[in-house]
Parts: sequence; structure tokens; C-alpha cells
Amino acid sequence: MLLARTPDTRGEGLRHVASPALHGYAGMAFAFDDDVTGAFTMADTLIPLTVVFVDSAGQVTSSRPMTPCPSGGSTCPLYRSPHPYRTAIEVPAGHAAALGLTEGSTVVVGGACRT
Repeated sequence: MLLARTPDTRGEGLRHVASPALHGYAGMAFAFDDDVTGAFTMADTLIPLTVVFVDSAGQVTSSRPMTPCPSGGSTCPLYRSPHPYRTAIEVPAGHAAALGLTEGSTVVVGGACRT
């Protein structure tokens, strides 16, 4: 799993990644020190993704399918969680359930992430 912990890495996210294989990683986790309510956008993102929102207790509260913005589009939809979240995880579209990232499941953080 890739880890986006700084404002710069969270801002870049998975933009410009052309393959759902994500260079061998399952996805990207966006980690925050406190609960947040910010939205995600698919500007300059080339592949469909799912964003999974995780609360401070590690429980998946919701997920949203996200589609790339049309080329040259001036506005992109915003994808929000209905609840504050501590972590958001982006995975290739259709992969969340296979990774156990379903509503009500608990995410356990351990091991190494690439930042």
C-alpha cells in the first residue's frame, strides 16, 4: 500500500497513474492526524478508482466509486464521505471488496507502507 501522509503526497494521490496494477501496490492510503471531512476529486486521474473512508476507530464507514474527469473538463465532481474520516484508501475500481474494504469492516494498519 502506498501512503500519502503529507499535503503534497495527498494532493498528488494517484494522479497520472495509467495502470490499475498501481506498480504492484494494492492502493494508496491517505492518512490524517485528526478527523477530516475533505472531498476527493479525479482531476488528472487516468483510471477509475474507489475511495474507502475509515473512521478513527479503523472502521470502514462508506465508499464511493470515482471516475476520471473528462479530458479537458473544467470541473470535476467531488467525492465526499457522509461522516468525518481519519483515513481514506483509494483502490482500483472493483477491488475494495476483494481487499476486505467493505462497510463495517475494520482496517488494521501494520507493516510497511511506501511513502
